[in-house]
Amino acid sequence: MPQGNRTEGERRFEAYVKAMGYPFEFEKPYPGKSKKPDYSVTLGSATYLFDVKDADADMMRPGFFQLNPHPEIIERIKAGQKKFKEFREFPCCIVLQNNGSISAMFEEPSVVLGTMYGRIALCVPLYVGDGPPTKPATTGYVGVHAGCMVPAEPQHEN
Repeated sequence: MPQGNRTEGERRFEAYVKAMGYPFEFEKPYPGKSKKPDYSVTLGSATYLFDVKDADADMMRPGFFQLNPHPEIIERIKAGQKKFKEFREFPCCIVLQNNGSISAMFEEPSVVLGTMYGRIALCVPLYVGDGPPTKPATTGYVGVHAGCMVPAEPQHEN
């Protein structure tokens, strides 16, 4: 693919691997595989696969609105997982590039880690009753959800 047809994220990732001096191939075909990773980087005897996911600029909605940043990242992780499904024998990595999207908070570690391992939770000791507590307060978990990159387990919501 000519350089002009690459996304902003692909151009930036390619500039990075070139600056590091890493040998790479763009959309290298693999025999017996139906998909092509965006980048194959070879270091020594190992090949690493990368898929670059861009979030393009969006318009801010008028008025007040609430933003949940996790779905933007979840969508891209799932697309990368789908592409890499047939490449289990390789180390694979999804590269996220924000091109001005308000809702794609790729640069916020707490948002990205929350998407991968489970969203941030608030734990509040709670005592409801008259007088001093006679036993330890119950702990309530608010907003605990498994992330995209951990096995599904029973949720701990009260």
